[in-house]
Amino acid sequence: MSLILILITIMVCMSTVAVCPGNFGRNIIGRWMRASVVAPINPQWGFENIPRYTELSHMAIDDFNSQNNKRYEFVKNLTVNTSLAAGFWCRITFQARDADAASDAVKTFQTLAWWGIDGDKEIIFCRLKNQSSGEGGERPPDSNVDVKATQ
Repeated sequence: MSLILILITIMVCMSTVAVCPGNFGRNIIGRWMRASVVAPINPQWGFENIPRYTELSHMAIDDFNSQNNKRYEFVKNLTVNTSLAAGFWCRITFQARDADAASDAVKTFQTLAWWGIDGDKEIIFCRLKNQSSGEGGERPPDSNVDVKATQ
């Protein structure tokens, strides 16, 4: 009985530990129990535009501009999802405006960024969001499965 309690305690403790992708050797207990230890993804509702996340978005759009010879300017974050792993993995959707364009059209971008506990920040990628994903209130064809199921 005590062995079961010890294993349950280990499983509960390990479920709160975040394992960063690429650090496979650090998940020894999870491998021994044939369990996966993954940090949950947490939406940051209401905190999307705090300085920590806007700084990452500014870094991302600067990175995008330098790689693509563009001049987009950050407008605001739309969504931020984080995952803990010796820092934060941040999945950010944000808006930026093309400074060279005649119109004030705003484009939507997606970025994956890292903010480590040691203060290191890195942009993994920054890209324009795919417009066919239903942005702007438009739904892709066959997107309302519930309605079709009742017909």
